[in-house]
Amino acid sequence: MLRVVSGLIAVLLAQAPQLSIIVTDSEGDRLPEAAITLTQGNTERSLTTGADGAVSASGLARGEWTLSVRKDGFTPKQRPVVVQGTPTTVLISLDVAPATLTVDVEGRANAASDALRLDSAATGGSFLDVPVRELPASLTIIDQQMIQERGVTTALDALELAPGMTIWPDTGWIPAVDARGFSSTSAGISILYDGIRQNTVPQSGRPLDAFFIERIEVLKGPSSLIYGEGAAGSSVNYVTKEPKREFLVDSLLSYGSFGKSRVGAGFNVPLTRTLAARVDASYQNGGGYVQRTGNRLRTINAQLRWTPLENVTLKGAGVYTDDSIRTYFGTPLLNTRVDPNVEYIELGPSSFLDPRTRYINYQIRDELNKAHNNRLLLHGEIGLPRGWRLRSAFSAATQRLDDRTFESVQYNAAAGRVTLAGYFLARRADLLVQEQVDVRKTLTVFGRPISFAAGGNVTDNNQHRWGTPSIAPAPSFSLDLLNPAPVFDPGHAYVKLRDVNTNTKYAFIEGYVRLTQKLTMTAGGRIERIENERFDEATQQTVLKTFRPRTGRFGLVYSLFNDVNLYVSKSTAVQPVSPLISLSGAQVMFSLQPTRSWESGVKATALRGRLDATLAYFSMGKSNILTQNIVDGIRLQQQIGKQVGEGVEVSFAGRPIPSVNLLGDFSYTNAEYAEFNENLGATGIVSRSGNDVPHVPAVVWNLTPTTRINRVTLSATVRNVGARWRDNANTFRLRPYTTVAANISIDLPGGARLTLTGRNLTNEVFIARSTSDATGRVAAPRNYGVQLTKTFGDR
Repeated sequence: MLRVVSGLIAVLLAQAPQLSIIVTDSEGDRLPEAAITLTQGNTERSLTTGADGAVSASGLARGEWTLSVRKDGFTPKQRPVVVQGTPTTVLISLDVAPATLTVDVEGRANAASDALRLDSAATGGSFLDVPVRELPASLTIIDQQMIQERGVTTALDALELAPGMTIWPDTGWIPAVDARGFSSTSAGISILYDGIRQNTVPQSGRPLDAFFIERIEVLKGPSSLIYGEGAAGSSVNYVTKEPKREFLVDSLLSYGSFGKSRVGAGFNVPLTRTLAARVDASYQNGGGYVQRTGNRLRTINAQLRWTPLENVTLKGAGVYTDDSIRTYFGTPLLNTRVDPNVEYIELGPSSFLDPRTRYINYQIRDELNKAHNNRLLLHGEIGLPRGWRLRSAFSAATQRLDDRTFESVQYNAAAGRVTLAGYFLARRADLLVQEQVDVRKTLTVFGRPISFAAGGNVTDNNQHRWGTPSIAPAPSFSLDLLNPAPVFDPGHAYVKLRDVNTNTKYAFIEGYVRLTQKLTMTAGGRIERIENERFDEATQQTVLKTFRPRTGRFGLVYSLFNDVNLYVSKSTAVQPVSPLISLSGAQVMFSLQPTRSWESGVKATALRGRLDATLAYFSMGKSNILTQNIVDGIRLQQQIGKQVGEGVEVSFAGRPIPSVNLLGDFSYTNAEYAEFNENLGATGIVSRSGNDVPHVPAVVWNLTPTTRINRVTLSATVRNVGARWRDNANTFRLRPYTTVAANISIDLPGGARLTLTGRNLTNEVFIARSTSDATGRVAAPRNYGVQLTKTFGDR
């Protein structure tokens, strides 16, 4: 038996892809005797360049490896490299080390130059082992280092580090995202956790502490090939920290304005040469800038990674979170300047904020908003003879949620008082189980290497819903504007609404072929069968709807110069007219809404690795939008609506001099309704064709210069979000806003780092997103935080 196993390994090693590494100085001269370390999970390989400054490695498992290069007298460099099914050559240029910098300082000084991570594996955008620069789509990877450098504390805030993304708390607490004219609140953007999409964001989105995140993968454009229905505008995948082969301890202590405190600890332990474990735990409390608000988050992440053989990897993970949120649904806005002695803040032509109400919470005192979320993952990968690889991924996720709040806060001008209404009860109990199996292989056809991945998935999502009972009259409270009296939950019981089971089966294939030395093509397709079975408690009826969508992506990448790639692609996605959990009996007759996009762009590294930059142009169209129409005097719902949009996104990360980094991005988006009618009730139906899609800023840009002076790193971020319409009628325009944030990081002895962060330093008063001119969620004022992190171990 041992001989058989040894023989299989020998076959695998003989057929494994090759990696060639060439190390030079900044002038292009090759450097001999440079120490090379390649690390992937529990596996580590050490190499040394020869007299020609080059070295080759064979027998490497495919996927992303961490490549570290060291040589005396030069600044060490670390970068990701993707081992593919075809030979890969990597050029590494080292700078002469300044005498005043230590090794640790040098590594951090250079870190931001790789912020775009063009050489990382495009795991969030493809089933294949390709680097980001060879993916014909826009994929941004935000890693833990960037999150810490910017002083980011939540997963939602971290998304603003991706070009063109705007964030906001939907209905006061749900972490929501807008991008390229689409929104997570209407199921147009998918949010996943370790590849699990438990539901749409309004149904399953909860706050998440950034301490747990290894990286965030943001894929722009239609991406149903990878993530299924709902991934029309963008997809976001949060990846939790995974075990590594070295002994490491991560620790975090943080305190900030409004009593926000955070504590976290992570332990990474190599139990044996082939087995590594990781455990993370964190606690977060406070942070609400309005009375009686803030979050309490508790999270535990435990993972094991076992490599019993070089070609076999097994991973298991369990994640537990529980949270309790004190919500802020909005501040009442006045339609006129009521008191001539008050300096009101004008937010619109008929919308004024009384500054005395900015921190008042009108919510009931005993509101309830808490949830428990758990995830289990079991992944396995095995290398088979002749270069085949088999992967299996099983996962399960649960959610338990209880919510008792009032969701409407508006000023009643006639009475001169605030009306608290919109009594809302919700209880949810969900269980999702899924299994995916796929195979990967590189073949040679007519002398051309073709890499492909093919597989299938079965997902079963059981969801149970309780809600607000029918109450007449509906509960509401009349409160004083400046001194609201305490009010409490009327105490009504939850009523069972429905049980929904969504069973999804899909098969996919994706291929990558090098047509010429400079031109590659990728293409993939996905076929699905989605069965949505809904049982309504009130009618005691079961409604079954089946969808059979087909989606995919096709793209070409041309290597213009070394590390300068041009690409063009077409991708498709589908989106239901309503989230599947909310699909009513009247909506089951309607089909899915297809989205198609063309994208072209450039991904480049220049100036001997000192500059990474991307440029993308996209043109998108969404059809079959559900809209209203009047035919022969009868008001009908029809799928004849259409939304179109186009835009440009630019990102860059540069290091003009060794101690200075400059990161920036710029996004322009023009999204409008080509055909859409809005139902205004008794007023009638009004055409909105030609109007801009609401909540879409034309321009979003960020600029972050960073400099390092010995052990001190200074950075500042200027962020601008342009004007955007609040409504489909384009009558109320939210003002553009600009915020400034700054960070001072100090490297302390023993590997500790102290970071001081200031946010919204200009104390800008703005509403990021709003659907009403009578109320709005005013953004946080100027605030500060101090964070102490320490990592120690084998590094």
